[in-house]
Amino acid sequence: MTTGLDFWLGNGPAYVGSPETVAKRLEKQHQLIGFDVFCGRHRFGEIASPLVEKSIRLFGEKVIPALL
Repeated sequence: MTTGLDFWLGNGPAYVGSPETVAKRLEKQHQLIGFDVFCGRHRFGEIASPLVEKSIRLFGEKVIPALL
């Protein structure tokens, strides 16, 4: 099983970008397959903790409300 960041970026399951970009990609995937549960991973490799915290905060403050 390939789990590296290059795999995730190259094959589509990684949602990377602005909150607006991530929300649009999640909405598109939802329309295609109809999932009702999303499990996100905000830490990859050596990403510093403050950047992980920022990612989680933006997801909660911007992405989730855009999907409701």
